[in-house]
Amino acid sequence: MKPNFFQRLRRPESNKSIFTFILTALIFGMIITSFIFMSPGGGGTLSGSATAATVGGRVIPILQLQQRVRILEEQSRSFLPNGSEQFQKFFQSQALNELINAEILTEVQSAEGLYVSDALLAQTIMDIPAFQEKERFQRDLYENYLANSGLSAGALEDRIKKDLRLGIIRDLFSQSFMATSAEKKIYSELADFTIKMDYADVSEATLTPQINITEQDLNTSLQDKDFLKRAKALYDSESFKYQVNDQVKAKWILVLANGSSADAYDTAKTKIEEATKDLNAKNFSEVAQKISEDPTAPQGGDLGYVERGTFDPEWDKVAFSLEVGKVSDVFKVEQGWARLLVEDKKIASAKTFENVKMQVAKNLLLQDKAKQILSELNQTLLDKPKELDIILAAKGIKWVTAPDFKLSAESIPGLGQADQVFERLLTLKSDGEVYAGVVSSEGKSYLIKRRNFDLKAEPNPQYESLVGSRQNYALGAWFEAQKEKIKIKVNPVLN
Repeated sequence: MKPNFFQRLRRPESNKSIFTFILTALIFGMIITSFIFMSPGGGGTLSGSATAATVGGRVIPILQLQQRVRILEEQSRSFLPNGSEQFQKFFQSQALNELINAEILTEVQSAEGLYVSDALLAQTIMDIPAFQEKERFQRDLYENYLANSGLSAGALEDRIKKDLRLGIIRDLFSQSFMATSAEKKIYSELADFTIKMDYADVSEATLTPQINITEQDLNTSLQDKDFLKRAKALYDSESFKYQVNDQVKAKWILVLANGSSADAYDTAKTKIEEATKDLNAKNFSEVAQKISEDPTAPQGGDLGYVERGTFDPEWDKVAFSLEVGKVSDVFKVEQGWARLLVEDKKIASAKTFENVKMQVAKNLLLQDKAKQILSELNQTLLDKPKELDIILAAKGIKWVTAPDFKLSAESIPGLGQADQVFERLLTLKSDGEVYAGVVSSEGKSYLIKRRNFDLKAEPNPQYESLVGSRQNYALGAWFEAQKEKIKIKVNPVLN
């Protein structure tokens, strides 16, 4: 039988099971943080927003993304500045990418042999410290957690399996890209320079808000046969964006459980039952403003239209079975106890090209004009580089100073693993020099400027990071290849 990709990736000389090499501390750390202590924590500022992303037919709720972002922020608090919008966006992007990758592994587990054995799953659960007392697994702690979190054993196991698969695949790539003795020697002699740089984000998402498209522009463009043909092609390639899942327009009242204990949930239940004895559709908003502990309280608990799968299964069960205009009984969710008012329902449907023709045409015109601006910037860099700052200012684009980083760094702070940016930056020979062209990396476009290279050599023997860098590059390339095969839809608010 032909071996799958991961069987070929394993080194022939190794006769050990891949599970032997899983970094226990890493996996347990992810599980404890992600699943033991984050549920049933409260929501966040996006509680009423739509699904964060869908991978194939799998939904990633906003709540799950918020929880993962908080984990990354906590883990990095000791070495990154607080309150930086730049880093907040980075954490959100990183968290979303991790969640999407986990769902990708679930999609391809059969084809690539990434199954998690029952024995590994059971041992992982028993080794989680939160389920132990005196370093021994206690079933009552495990069962109490399930009861208090609202998760079934199957749902918890599914979550743990996702992190185990990530651990397995990372270890596979790590085992296959070990550093050689020669590389270790070279890396130990590498001078670890400090790099200072400025960059200007000239990606389409940055440029388009500055572009004005009038209704006349749209009508004129749609009369052009070639443009209309391109617009239809764009619609066909992005038709999933125009499909609407089942939705309910709802308001809710949420009372949080202050902790994960049974008593905390009982207290929350008692509170909401007493405060909503006379609740009805007419006074729902008023009561929500007074007692709800969700960020939507000031708006009377208004969630707007919510897609199926945005919240936990119990929320969906209540919301999509409730008649329009009716108020639900008290029901339990991950965060505590809630009541719902359903104001409208929309059945899943797909919008035709004719329905969204103007929207598609606007998106296409924005793309065209953004490309035109990039072309103009490239030409300016070649012909009149001294005028660059004037043109950028006219278009509302500003230079941003990246935090200092080392030559051996695996990524550029704020830009991530922007390999092309890194390579082009190192070709600049003098401080203040701008690279003569727009640099594209990971779907974004940048102008880059060298500020200063601190050339004081500091020999760095930490060659181990070479393995991580090589592994991450190969693993990232593999995930990108999978994304080409699997339909992925990301909430545009998160871009």
